[in-house]
Amino acid sequence: MPPTPVDAMMNWPVMGFRSRLLLLVLLPVIPALAFALHTNFQQRRLGIARVENDAIRVVQLAAANQRGLVEATRQHLSGLARFPQARGNDLRAFDTFFASLLNVYTNYCDFGLIETNGDLVSNSFPRGGPINLADRAHVQRVLKSQDFAIGDYQPPDGKANARLLFGHPVFNEKGRLVRIVYAALDLRALTEAVAREPLPVGGEIAILDRSRHVLSRYPEPQKWIGQELPLSPLLTTMMRKREGTADLAGVDGMTRLYAFTSIPGSGQANLFVTVGFPKSLAFAEINHDLLRNLAILMVVALLTLFIARAYANAQLVRPIQLLASAARRLEAGELEARTGITRAADELHQLAQAFDDMAASLQQQKAEIEQSENALRESEEHLRLILNTALDGVITMDNRGIIMEWNPQAEKIFGWTGREAIGYSLAARMIPLDLPEANEQDLRQFLETGESAILNQRIEMTAQHKNGHRFPVELSVTPIKTAQSVTFNAFVRDITERKRAEEEIRTLNAELEQRVKERTAQLESAIHELESFSYSVSHDLRSPVRHIHGFVDMLRHRIASSLDEASRHDLDTISNAAKRMGALIDDLLAFSKMSRSELSRSKVNLDQLLAQVREELTPDAQGRSIEWKIETLPEVYADRAMLKQVLTNLLSNALKYTQTRSHAEIHIGARNIARTEWEFYVQDNGVGFDMQYVGKLFGVFQRLHRAEEFEGTGIGLATVRRIVQRHGGTTRAEGKVDGGATFYFTLPDLADSVALPPSNNR
Repeated sequence: MPPTPVDAMMNWPVMGFRSRLLLLVLLPVIPALAFALHTNFQQRRLGIARVENDAIRVVQLAAANQRGLVEATRQHLSGLARFPQARGNDLRAFDTFFASLLNVYTNYCDFGLIETNGDLVSNSFPRGGPINLADRAHVQRVLKSQDFAIGDYQPPDGKANARLLFGHPVFNEKGRLVRIVYAALDLRALTEAVAREPLPVGGEIAILDRSRHVLSRYPEPQKWIGQELPLSPLLTTMMRKREGTADLAGVDGMTRLYAFTSIPGSGQANLFVTVGFPKSLAFAEINHDLLRNLAILMVVALLTLFIARAYANAQLVRPIQLLASAARRLEAGELEARTGITRAADELHQLAQAFDDMAASLQQQKAEIEQSENALRESEEHLRLILNTALDGVITMDNRGIIMEWNPQAEKIFGWTGREAIGYSLAARMIPLDLPEANEQDLRQFLETGESAILNQRIEMTAQHKNGHRFPVELSVTPIKTAQSVTFNAFVRDITERKRAEEEIRTLNAELEQRVKERTAQLESAIHELESFSYSVSHDLRSPVRHIHGFVDMLRHRIASSLDEASRHDLDTISNAAKRMGALIDDLLAFSKMSRSELSRSKVNLDQLLAQVREELTPDAQGRSIEWKIETLPEVYADRAMLKQVLTNLLSNALKYTQTRSHAEIHIGARNIARTEWEFYVQDNGVGFDMQYVGKLFGVFQRLHRAEEFEGTGIGLATVRRIVQRHGGTTRAEGKVDGGATFYFTLPDLADSVALPPSNNR
């Protein structure tokens, strides 16, 4: 009777261990091979992403460098636009100035000024005739945006290299655009900057303007600069997105991974920077790794087959039984169970070792769980101690505002015990009953949605004690989110004492401000009365002094023949004293009038004013050897008449105190300090003074020399100080006995003082 199919299946020869082992060895090779191929595919994607990131990094670095050039150009033009001469009519000096700028800023090949109708009125090169630049992009963009603008590529000509034009508006005092100052950036500067960018072999970097002209490219810059590129998919993508990456053909027709970005100007993208890396960079190392992994996988497979064949006849039943026995013991809860296998086939040894490691890990995890539970209990106890000893009230709530924790400080602040507070809403335990609409609604909204204004902030509000007493508190609420729920921690502080202190400070400040106002009013009244008294006294004394002087002259003419020499000397002494008294009164009256008169500020040319003062003092200098050293002085915004008095007094002093010198030297100059004011000085080589008495120099009627030596009333320097102070300046002096003296005074810079209204301060 022939065998049935079932019998045939039952009698199928049992596969030998060697064959099964070889099959088991070969089976893992297949997923390993698939994994290697999958890894290679992922690495290729990562390689492309890495190259894209490198390109983006390089293009951002290059764009930052170009933005630096653009920003430097903007700052240069902004500074030129602030020059008063840029708005004036005397532009001849600007040609020389612009030409000199080229020696300072070597990255530029031209600077100039353009009228709003496009006429070129000044630049760095001689002009053969009228030139109109109204059609240039930088002119049109400045006129449209009223702001700094980037122009387009300008080809080389007989005067300059290829360049990129920039424009900046020049506004007058009323804020109206009157001219455009421009600069031409030499494209060699862009080329040098681009050449320094880090590029791999086969990479390229290029800078384009809005009209698709190549401003710079590396490599082969001379081949591409100035070319107008046809519209391509890369250029279309770049001008549409302004920043990003693309896998497209570049300006030379080669496909690369490109990163690009734009540099804005006048509110829109005017320059574009592109960096392209060859795709081969992304795959060279990856392909090498794939071949290496496949070779290693093949060697491992062959070696494993050889070892499996060599040990195919080894007995594995006992190790497997030991492993099964240990597994059953472990299942029964005996975590100390181990296989005890020390020598076995590699696979079984690894399995047994993994089993033993698993059993040891479970045993260790059990011990760690016990330690974690102990640590958790200690942490909870530590947290409880922190909450109990905190100086602020700490309250924990759920998302409905129901109190879950209420520490002892909260009990002290509000009077409710933890048992009385837990389970109730926070609003019910701290907000006054007649103020629920404002505070409770906002608090409930925050607790339910997390969208209240008090989120993670300290707010001040009115709270209520259990006994009904109201007091101010500072409250902050912080959400604590977990995967299962959201809770809130509220931190409350009683700020009653702080509020009381703040109120006392406000009261003291108000009283202090009132006292300051009263004292200021008293001081102003006293100053006004003192000036009025000084004016009245000096005015009223003039008439008696004139009478004394007049009657002395009448007496001299009437009885001159009958007087002896001593009497005539006495009359001369009375007359001279009356004259000196009259001069003192006149100077005091002038000083008082000067202090009371209003300033009439205007732009003053100090060079012209100094020449006028010197001409008026010519009689005092006749017959003397005087060397004048006069520097060019700036224009200032001041009262011309008063400033003339300052110069007159200082030069008169210099002439007077150098009378004893056979050769007098007078030096007049100025220097700009702190960029906000000018310091002027008058220096002489006269008799000088002792610096220990310098504090008396600028006082009324204060003199450091006798009247017999040098004439004067002691009012001149006091007048200088009063005039300079009224202009917002300061005065000082330096000197040395028989070593000359230098007098200094400061005035605000014209750019700062021209915005100030005329001052009437005393």
